[in-house]
Amino acid sequence: VQPLAPIGALAYATANGGMVLNWIHAGAVTSAYKIYTGATLRKTVAYSAAAPHVGTTAPLTDGVQYTFHVLAFNGGVASPSSNPCTATADATAPTGARALTAMLIH
Repeated sequence: VQPLAPIGALAYATANGGMVLNWIHAGAVTSAYKIYTGATLRKTVAYSAAAPHVGTTAPLTDGVQYTFHVLAFNGGVASPSSNPCTATADATAPTGARALTAMLIH
């Protein structure tokens, strides 16, 4: 069964040239998420119903803007891509979140 695309993806820079991505699980069966920049796989994150859906990726080149997208997987079956999210790597960025977004899903 094909999982639904993750929604509401956001990216922000962290210290040490990393990025944190957040997204919302859209339902359906999911075993893992994969974070990409273009066709390059950056990270695989195991699905957990109890955990927030967050992935980190590093090291990235300071000052370079990266556009990420997240796919949900059910075994070898991929979802459509999440919305693209963009942030610029900054080795001196604060470690806390800079923005808060809320979504109501009916």
